Amino acid sequence: MATAPPPSPRSLWTLAVGLGLGAFVLEQVAHECCHGLTALAVGGRWDWLHFFAVGSEVSPEAPRAARLAVPAGAALWDIALGAVAFLVSRRTSRPTLRLFSVYLAAFCWFAGFGYLFFDAATYDPEGTDLGDWKRVLQILGDVPLARLVVGAVGLAGYLGAFYWLPRALTRFAGEERWPLARALAWGPYLGANLLATALAWSHPIGDGGLGLVLSKGWLGFSGFFWAAWMARSEPPSEDAVRLRERTALASGVAIAAIVVAVGLALGPWGPGAP
Repeated sequence: MATAPPPSPRSLWTLAVGLGLGAFVLEQVAHECCHGLTALAVGGRWDWLHFFAVGSEVSPEAPRAARLAVPAGAALWDIALGAVAFLVSRRTSRPTLRLFSVYLAAFCWFAGFGYLFFDAATYDPEGTDLGDWKRVLQILGDVPLARLVVGAVGLAGYLGAFYWLPRALTRFAGEERWPLARALAWGPYLGANLLATALAWSHPIGDGGLGLVLSKGWLGFSGFFWAAWMARSEPPSEDAVRLRERTALASGVAIAAIVVAVGLALGPWGPGAP
């Protein structure tokens, strides 16, 4: 049986960008939907959905566990979804599914653990800029130990993902490590961040949306950028697989991801949309 030829450099970038966009949009939409679904699960409301945010509400009189669940749940969901994607990437022998699973795990872990670490590190009890886990810390009260634990868990997980990603990329074989590592790491990083930056104008918080994109995206996902440098000198792992030509599939995933992202960014959508 003849083996499929390895992808050309152009096809390799197309594959990386396409699958990366699909993984990024899936993580982002799942994150926001988790906020809404959690609000409904604890007796609250889910009024609208946007690509960057969700309109959900829980009564101030609700039990503290319910008020904590809505802001806390999405980052924890990211971490759990990343773990599932990681397991798939370890068990599958299909090169394309393996690469998509690596991207999904990386985006989920950088986002999930990043929320814990960066929100704890920049939390100001008197501030009005309350991200997901800043709201968690506010609900818990001014408890230094809680902030320390949240920040430590977030930092440990973020650094773990940072060092895991380049090693995950060595599970793909190629004659020249630097062009391969560069395409596989920078493709999803540039694709996801350029899309998010282009849509930042639509962020529900207005002009501050660009700052959030820069911090969460270009900075928060920077592990992808460094992964290329860290993986380029590493030999392929023993179970490395060779990627195949999947230009049509990657292009289709990219188009679908962009349509979903732009469509949601043109919202918000929902009965209670502002």
